[in-house]
Amino acid sequence: MLAGNVKNMFKFNWTKDQGAIGLDISDNSIEAVQLKAKGARFDLVGFAREVLPSGLVRRGKIQDPAKLA
Repeated sequence: MLAGNVKNMFKFNWTKDQGAIGLDISDNSIEAVQLKAKGARFDLVGFAREVLPSGLVRRGKIQDPAKLA
């Protein structure tokens, strides 16, 4: 089930004092990164990617919201 996979991909050890999270949703996948502040730069401390079923998102619009719930 896609919804369970998407929920599991966001199990980062994160608090707002630690850095930032970036999220990219495209027609093909959902990707997330966790960045941790380290002085004047950020380190990548987490990355997750879930490939979406073909046709679920088209041109940035979700075609079947129930499949992502």
